[in-house]
Parts: sequence; C-alpha cells; structure tokens
Amino acid sequence: MKVIINVDDFGFSQSVNEAVFELVELGSISSTTVMVNMPYWRQIIHLLDYPDFGIGLHFNLTQGIPISPPSKIPTLINEKGEFYSFSEFRKRSKKNKIDRREILIELNAQFDLLRSVVGERLTHIDSHQATHKYSPVSQAVYLFGSSNSQKSIGLRSPRHYFIHKSKLVKPTIFNLNLFSIKRFLTETYYNSYQKKFSKHFVMPDGELLDIGLKKTTTFRNLNNLVIDKNIIIEIPCHPATTIADLPPSKLTDKRVEEYQILKSKDFIETLKNFQLTNFRKI
Repeated sequence: MKVIINVDDFGFSQSVNEAVFELVELGSISSTTVMVNMPYWRQIIHLLDYPDFGIGLHFNLTQGIPISPPSKIPTLINEKGEFYSFSEFRKRSKKNKIDRREILIELNAQFDLLRSVVGERLTHIDSHQATHKYSPVSQAVYLFGSSNSQKSIGLRSPRHYFIHKSKLVKPTIFNLNLFSIKRFLTETYYNSYQKKFSKHFVMPDGELLDIGLKKTTTFRNLNNLVIDKNIIIEIPCHPATTIADLPPSKLTDKRVEEYQILKSKDFIETLKNFQLTNFRKI
C-alpha cells in the first residue's frame, strides 16, 4: 500500500513549520501544503534541500487576506479586505454570492506565487478547511485543472476509505450498518467528483480515516491494518510543536498530539509496512 502523509497549513505558524522540519528529518511525512498568505510561508525554501519531499499549495479562501488585489475579488472578502470565515463563506456560497471566476483568479495567484519560489517542485493542491469539495470552489478548481492538466498537478481526493476492525472499508449499500445514510450519499457524490476531476489531476484513491473519524486514532490503527497493495491513500494531518502561537479552534488541541504520534518510534516503525510516497511519484 502506498501512503501519502501530508502536513497541511505550512506557513500558518512557526510551531507548524518546526513540526514539519523535524518530521521531514525523521522520515515520517512525505509532503506538505503551503498557505502562501500566512506569515511564515517563505520558510518553505528550507525544504527544497529534500528532493524527494512533496510540496503543494494549501489553497486558502477562509483565513487571512488574499494574494489578489481586492478589486479583482470583491465577493471573496469582507469590508476589512479579509477572507470570510468558513461558516460565512459557506453561507454566501449557498446564496450564490461567491463568484467562481474570482475564486479562479485567487487560485491562480496563490499557485503562481508558490511556484515562483519552489518552481517545478510544486506537486499538488489541497484546500484549507476542504473548501475544494464544495461548489463554487470545486468548479473553479476544475477549470484550473482543465487548463493546467499537462502539468500533472495532484489534487486531494474528496472520498474516504475507513479503517474498521483492521480492514479498509468504503460506504456501500451493503454495509449501511456501519455508516449513516448521509455518509453513504456524501461518499457517492465524492466518487462522482473523483471520476470527473481525475481527468485533469493526479489523485490518490482516497483519504484514510478511522471509522470513528479521529485522525489520531487513524495513525494508531495503521499498525494493525490489513494492507491492500493496490491502494494509494493520503492521510492529511496538522501537527505543531506547541499551541502557544496558534489561535483556538477545534483542531488546535489535537495538533501537538498528532506531532507526538508522528515523531514516535512506534509510528516510524509502523511506516516500514507501507510505501511512503507523494503526488509526484504517483
């Protein structure tokens, strides 16, 4: 089984960057994605010394200020010139108050800025708070992919594989006892998304989660997972060495725990059962 372990949010804080630097040295992660509108993002140049390490864009529409001039993306920002929060962005999207053309402008701006620093090392795209799963962001990402498909850019898969009793399972009509109807319908939509977007992007088979939806449990249960050699899986994560320089959120308290797991000897030993890879290699 090939596994991509990607650290999201590079550049968000010094503690996130420090976790990435240490985990790269330990060999327990295979790529990171960069928030180019955050204060520490240019430290990504230090990772250019690791030729096998993947570097991608963590496309961000819900935190901080944009890269594009405000006049070009008026529907994406508030009166302060900042991106709307995720909840407000989703509300405005559902009311058709977000222009997908402006999303594409900002996506190109963020992608080009990162590429200006890392060049051809830029391997893939994912998104902050998974906005690329939802319309109109998904529409803009598709347009971006259709115009850049010759560059073999990777994209995070929206669909999931779940660990249940040491085995990989997907929601189907035959195992609804394990999943809710909502999860089944959501994953059905994600399967169609994958089929459409894989025409223009390099995509793994899916994202791996424990059936309890906890990332820390996902990492711990890798040790007992029955390996499917035909699957390429991504495990996104959000480690940080400390939370002292991070704003409070649902994710904040889990960051240090993820970091401790990823740097542990037991986890590094578990990784020997898998082929650690990145988007460039798939």
